[in-house]
Order: sequence, then structure tokens, then C-alpha cells
Amino acid sequence: MDPYFTFKLRERYFATRPYLTDMVKAGGLIDQYKVKLAASARANDLRWNNRIGFFGNAEETGDVDTLKQFLTRRFAWLDRQFATVGCAVSNVSETVNASALRYARKKEIVPTFTGASPTPGSVETDVADVTAPIARSALTGTVAVPTSGAASLDVYVNGRFASNVPVSSGTASLSIPAASLVPGGTNFFAFVAKNASGGDLAKNVALVVASLPEVVAEADGGHDVPIAWLSDAWDDLAAAGSTAARPVSYDDYLAFATNASPIGKSVPLWQDYVAGTTPTDVDELFTADITMTNDTAYISWRPDRPDLRATRVYKLKGASCLEGPWAETNAVNPPAEFRQTNSFFKVEVELQK
Repeated sequence: MDPYFTFKLRERYFATRPYLTDMVKAGGLIDQYKVKLAASARANDLRWNNRIGFFGNAEETGDVDTLKQFLTRRFAWLDRQFATVGCAVSNVSETVNASALRYARKKEIVPTFTGASPTPGSVETDVADVTAPIARSALTGTVAVPTSGAASLDVYVNGRFASNVPVSSGTASLSIPAASLVPGGTNFFAFVAKNASGGDLAKNVALVVASLPEVVAEADGGHDVPIAWLSDAWDDLAAAGSTAARPVSYDDYLAFATNASPIGKSVPLWQDYVAGTTPTDVDELFTADITMTNDTAYISWRPDRPDLRATRVYKLKGASCLEGPWAETNAVNPPAEFRQTNSFFKVEVELQK
């Protein structure tokens, strides 16, 4: 049996397990139907002269109690078979031919993904169970294939064939496109080692939670924009009437960050993040104000909050004429002579390195 089918079968089994419990409990579904069907059961016995009972009991109550006991034991047995994904794959997916187990799991076939870490709270001790970030538009890594005669490795992701990659010195390299993965959800990987003739040698499985990286690192201007902030921005923009599609992959978030805000604002989202402005407010832009006191220019800007000052760098640029050249100084505490010797000013903000 295909191991991904077993994975989905286990998922479905535990989704319906509360119904099965309710079926056999005292006063549960079977007991409710016992009363409803009693007259029909007696009429059926009379029609066919079969009062020995299906389970060999003398009357309906004994039959029902025996059925409930049988089902209770069967459900407990299924619980053990499906206890973990690895257990289910070993117990259900193994197929047997005349000579030996076919596709017998070889737990030494283990993937190592770039940036991966153990999945928090995992109980899957017998499968490779990790959280791995999708870098750019792919999940990359290697697979150890310590199987004698292995020439290549078939890789399946969520039940679909992904690629066949060569095995060299017991290792195969992986690059799984983001489109094949469920970001933030569990992905089921199956690996089948093959010999030079294409024959199957051994297999194993892995659970991989494919997460997006924490930041979009290629936003315009070289600014790292947190994906969590972009996700919140999408929620706010959607509530404000935006019809932009929800970003899913890394490239989706990159496009979302670098395109203009999708409700008519003229600046892209990454600039809202750097400046600390609100994406849903089309009128809020990063602005500078100049006031003159005793022939000295005093410069302020908006927005200007303590949390922004802690993580941003503000630069004041000045020139004697608009054509420049522009000199630069610290905008938070500019020297008085800088403000006295320049006639034109502008404020720039960027993230701290």
C-alpha cells in the first residue's frame, strides 16, 4: 500500500475515532439502535427460524453485548496499529511477496534539510520529523542513502512523484519546489532507493513541516521585511477591501512586499514597514517638518515613535542648494552648525543593520 495513503488513512481514522467511541459506549449509538431494531430482529429470527443468534447467544441483548466487546477490542487494536505515522507505515504499508518484505522501511534513509530543526512537540520518534524553512522558492537538503547498490533515489511529496535524483557516495541532493509543499503544514515525504537497473532496494518516510523563513530578504532597497508583518498587513488590507491574493510562497511574499500597496497607496509595503507607516492609510506617508527658531532650522519627522527609533537609523541630509551636494549627519541629534550652514534638508530612514 502507498505509504501516503496510509498517512491519510491514519489521519482519517483518528478524525472519526470519537464517533467509534460513541458507538460502543453504554447508552451509545449501538444501544440506541438496539431498542429501535429489537422488534425487527425478533421478526427476522422467526422468519428464518434462527434463534441461536449471530454470535451464538440466545437473545438479542447477548448478541449486542458480544458485538460491542468485539468492536471495542478491534478499535483498541487499530489504535495500536496507527499509534504513530511510522508505526502505521510499518504495519499497514508493508506488502509481502513470496520471498521477503517488499519496500521494507530502512530508517537509515534520512533527509537533512537546510535550516531544519526538530518539530516542537513531536511524538514521531521513528520517522524523520522536522520543521524546515523554504528558502526562496524551494526546500533544499540532502538524503543519506546507505544502501548497497543504490544508484538513484525516487522522491515523493504528499503522494506525488517529485523527482529522481542520483546517489553519489551514499548521498542524494534535494531541491523541492515550494509549489509542491504545504507551507506551515505537515508534508509527507517518501524515499525509494533504486539500483542502476531501476529496481527498488529500500524506502523510508519523513514528516516535514515546510515553514517560510522569518523575513523576505530581497525586498527593494535591501531591507528585510518580516513575513509575520506582511501577513498581518495582508489581513488588514483585506479587511479594508483589498482583493490581493493571500501570499503563500516566499516569492508571493516578495512580490507582495515590493509591489505598491493594493488599495491605491503609492508606496510599496516594504517602505511602509521601514518607515513605520500604516499600509491601510493611503494618506499616511513618511514626512519631514522644518521649523525656524533664531535662524536655526529644527527638523522633525513623522512617524517618530520610541519603538521605531530603537530599530531604525534616521539620517539628516543637508545642502546649500537643491542640486546638492548633500551632506549627511545623524538626524536624531544633528550638530547646530550643520543646521546653520545648510538651507535645504531631507530625512531618510532605514533599518538598523
